[in-house]
Amino acid sequence: MMNWNSKPLKYNRRAKQPDKIMLQEVVTTLAGFMNSRKGGLLVVGYDEDLDEVNGIEEDYPHTGKKKFDSWRGILMSSFSDHCKKEFEVFIESITTVKHEGKTLAKVVVKHSDKPVFYDDGFYRRSHGKTQKLTGLDMHNYINRMWPEHK
Repeated sequence: MMNWNSKPLKYNRRAKQPDKIMLQEVVTTLAGFMNSRKGGLLVVGYDEDLDEVNGIEEDYPHTGKKKFDSWRGILMSSFSDHCKKEFEVFIESITTVKHEGKTLAKVVVKHSDKPVFYDDGFYRRSHGKTQKLTGLDMHNYINRMWPEHK
């Protein structure tokens, strides 16, 4: 069974303004899925905590253009800047789906053949959450997931 999660990309609806932390959370979630055993599915534009469909349209004014291509470009650029371009191949697809009159983005992520870091941080998906691992926990997890990586 594939893991899944939901996040907004750039627009923080609760704060009613763009928030770069939102983009960071999306990218660390993608890295976490790549570091999990089966990859996963991230739904962007749905607030799981509030059970609200916001859509990605709220992000469009903050991506430079009101188009999905610009939105996807910002996501991929941020991913490449923080996680390295070589791992883009593990983002299997980024598609849209309409739900309740809003556009959601579905990002399907495959398990990576080696550990993926967000800058210097290492993330994994476990029990529906993206967790940052450090020290011995990170070392043991990497050795268990990628024994050839020692």
